[in-house]
Amino acid sequence: MRDAGLVESRSDAQRRLYRVTPAPLRELDTWLAPYRMLWESRIDDLERHLDAVHGQIARPAGETNTAGESNTAGESTRRKKR
Repeated sequence: MRDAGLVESRSDAQRRLYRVTPAPLRELDTWLAPYRMLWESRIDDLERHLDAVHGQIARPAGETNTAGESNTAGESTRRKKR
């Protein structure tokens, strides 16, 4: 990390003290921002999909979820909620 310029170090007797250098981290954060937005939206989409799939598996046949959708496929509960 020191070679990358992310931290500075100094010796104090037998100890080596490190200090974070924020400027390169800000630059990295700025560079990552568009990718972070892209992945956050995709992870949100995945979460919604998994919630929908889990909701259909977890509900016994004929029951409805909070959105009023019924499970008419006759699927039984196979998974235990952890």
